[in-house]
Amino acid sequence: MKFEIHYKLNFAAIKCKIRIEAYMKKQILNPERIGQLIDLVLSDVNTGSIHSEPIVMESIQFDRLEVYDATNQNCWSFRSKGDTRNGVELNLGNMVSGYPYVCLGHSFQDSECAYIAGCYSLEGEVYAQIQQSLTYYPGGGYSAKGHFRKAKNDTTKLIRSDWEVINFQWMLLVLWEKTKNNQAFKNLLLSIPADAHIIEDTSAFHTYTSNVWGAKNPILSNLRKGKSNQIVEMLMSEGVTTIKLLDQYAKIVRNRINTYGVWTGKNATGKALKLCQLALLNNIEPPIDYDLLNQANIYWFGKKLEF
Repeated sequence: MKFEIHYKLNFAAIKCKIRIEAYMKKQILNPERIGQLIDLVLSDVNTGSIHSEPIVMESIQFDRLEVYDATNQNCWSFRSKGDTRNGVELNLGNMVSGYPYVCLGHSFQDSECAYIAGCYSLEGEVYAQIQQSLTYYPGGGYSAKGHFRKAKNDTTKLIRSDWEVINFQWMLLVLWEKTKNNQAFKNLLLSIPADAHIIEDTSAFHTYTSNVWGAKNPILSNLRKGKSNQIVEMLMSEGVTTIKLLDQYAKIVRNRINTYGVWTGKNATGKALKLCQLALLNNIEPPIDYDLLNQANIYWFGKKLEF
């Protein structure tokens, strides 16, 4: 009786192992085959690089609507964590985790929270408490934006009335602090070509601010989407059904398509990042308007800032 039970248990375990191995075999294609499929999908697409004229600080204006032609200008766009270009992970978004830093003497887990803290930079204990809560906010910048910027509640009623007067300069200051105080982020900026326009890709968003902080390129967006869907269909036809793997290879395809369409938008985040990069390359500070910030009487954790 004991032998029979032991035999049945072992047989069940063996069958389970066989099923698992068969399943995993379907999910893991030969790397050479994956490369062949990706090359096939991209066979009719230009995946080369473009070089532009050098970019100088004086040419960058935050509130100007830009038109970047990706067919003849070196455009490096980022959308989400894991976007890659020429081996460089473009983790440039304010909400991207993994780049904690000290901003004007106080630690933040991401630059989105530091930026939002500026919305509440008035005198008073309630403002200092809000800023303190943003130093380590559960869910990071994404959750913080939902509560402290998008929502209509008693807290957002406290946002500075002149916020849109100073917000560009505050963003530049916040990102410069991040650049100075996080070596990995500094290295990331330095790994991007000096002639590249850094662009926050907001093609998938349709709010007013998406055209302010980023730029859109519908031609490129549609092409990337079509080619990403194509590689997913090919992989599924060969037995790959794991969402994580499908997303991984779709992103590889998407990241290799860059030189199509025209970007339009003010692209303020991209400009702030570019100014920080140029400052590093020239060993100077970016052109932060400290006079404007001083006139705004900014309070930071209960103390008035003076630049």
